Amino acid sequence: MGIQNVIDAGGFSLSLLGVSIVFFALVSLATFIHLLPKILAKLEPFLPEVQEEKSRAQKGEDLAVVAAIAYALHHSKRDKN
Repeated sequence: MGIQNVIDAGGFSLSLLGVSIVFFALVSLATFIHLLPKILAKLEPFLPEVQEEKSRAQKGEDLAVVAAIAYALHHSKRDKN
């Protein structure tokens, strides 16, 4: 009763088609990932350079300035009310 319904509805061919689609999608994805470093190497002359990240000391100084500004704004607004 159960397997005969699958055979009658063409379930095996449908499942084979689904497996094939997933297989080829995964193969193309793996191929793209494999070729990505080579593609990026070819595109490197056209891509903008990455700016150097700030050091931890510079980030700390920036955060201290932001904190001082926020403190001053908070107290200036509180004094006006």
